[in-house]
Amino acid sequence: MDNTLGHGIRKDFTDRRVWDLSGYEANYIHLDYRFGFDCLGTGDRHGYLSITINVPFRLLSPDGEYVYDPEHLETIAGALRILHRSALTLTVYASRRLDTKFDGGFGLTVEKHAQYETWEARGQDELADIAFLCSPHDGPP
Repeated sequence: MDNTLGHGIRKDFTDRRVWDLSGYEANYIHLDYRFGFDCLGTGDRHGYLSITINVPFRLLSPDGEYVYDPEHLETIAGALRILHRSALTLTVYASRRLDTKFDGGFGLTVEKHAQYETWEARGQDELADIAFLCSPHDGPP
């Protein structure tokens, strides 16, 4: 089976699902005791994706890897670098890890937390099949 992504395609693997987010942009950041961002489709992409992160997460960037904790707002400034970046892919793993890749070598990774709801991802329109809540329980999100 060909598992390369095409425009607007979701690919299923045994350990993960991957969505092509080309044509989407991170255009809104949410901050309280959580970190969240929304991606809106541009051009011929007609959808919306909202991701909320409740625990510390990693941001990979061209200049290194950083850990940010949304409960400590003083640590979060560097994560704002995803704002207005073009999204590339969203990957949800059976292990409950969430990865989002952006242009310019940026990526955001969230690992499952043993005690808390770790992250939530919700899509609309052409991304309506994205509906996940990563709880602390066993099993996939």
